[in-house]
Amino acid sequence: MSDYAYINARVCSMRTGLLSRETIEELMTFESVQAVAERLLDTSYRTGLATSMAQREPLRALDIALDESLQECIQRILRMASGDARPWIQAFVDDWDVQAIKTVLRGVQRQLSDQTILDGVGPTARLTRRDMEQLAELADIRGIIDLLVSWSSPWGTALKSAWDDYLAEETLVPLEFALDVHRFKAAYALNTSGLVEDHVALQLLAAEAELTNVVQCLISVGGQKPPRLLPVAGGSSRIVRALAAANDLPQATAILAESRFREVLDIALPFMTHIGHLGMFERLLERERLLGARRLALQDPLSIAVVSHYLRCKRNEVTNIKLIARGVANGVVPSAIRAGLIFASES
Repeated sequence: MSDYAYINARVCSMRTGLLSRETIEELMTFESVQAVAERLLDTSYRTGLATSMAQREPLRALDIALDESLQECIQRILRMASGDARPWIQAFVDDWDVQAIKTVLRGVQRQLSDQTILDGVGPTARLTRRDMEQLAELADIRGIIDLLVSWSSPWGTALKSAWDDYLAEETLVPLEFALDVHRFKAAYALNTSGLVEDHVALQLLAAEAELTNVVQCLISVGGQKPPRLLPVAGGSSRIVRALAAANDLPQATAILAESRFREVLDIALPFMTHIGHLGMFERLLERERLLGARRLALQDPLSIAVVSHYLRCKRNEVTNIKLIARGVANGVVPSAIRAGLIFASES
């Protein structure tokens, strides 16, 4: 029996806790964050949200409850993972640890208080909350790297390898890039069996890397330095190679207009007034990630694609709710909020 048979059956049962599109859209009709939170008390978020609301103001309570729910999903899946499936699942959820470390690096760079930094740290995978507290308490970037190295963490080794570039460029970009590169290279190195399940995992990772590279090309277009591109199993796609060679944003958008990203571009283009305003484009690429994982999950229901698709759906749901809550808190009209929402049912 496949190592994924048991875990995928459990993950399919976990999917029943995801909210319907109708419920998400209903949240946009409320006039206060309090009302949004109270509606969610009738959903799978009820237990954590009730506790959080008793201690904090509504928006903060909602943020914490949503992150804790996602955290629990990640940990449940890790606890269920075994056999050949476990290293691949860890490779996928390691992204949460990478993002958490990036948040701490950025907070320390900006000299924020450790509590402010921790407030911005979302779910983690193998790193614990205590780990994040110890990292956030440090006064400088080198201290973070040294502590991670002392834990024999691969993230510390990756950051240490980029230290000279960090000093030379005086930006966190080399350090953050080193974390991402290590994650993908370590995952690709797992492909030693030639099994179909491993091939599916590689497809998902390669697709994730490509979408990240598309955004990096847009960020770097017209700059003096070429974009930093993540390694992709099988090599970079034609689209990424063309974008990397683009001279300006109009040329880059023309390339995207002739690619499979045209629909995303059509929606995001009004928000892309100039280089750097790519948040909407990057957000809408989540639909591409969901679509790819869903397609592979249907093709091979005994593969990691089922786990990947569920986790992407769960993270997207949390993002949707946070966007709605912030929109409601700031009096944003529902049509504007809707522009940033991605529905799993569309994928």
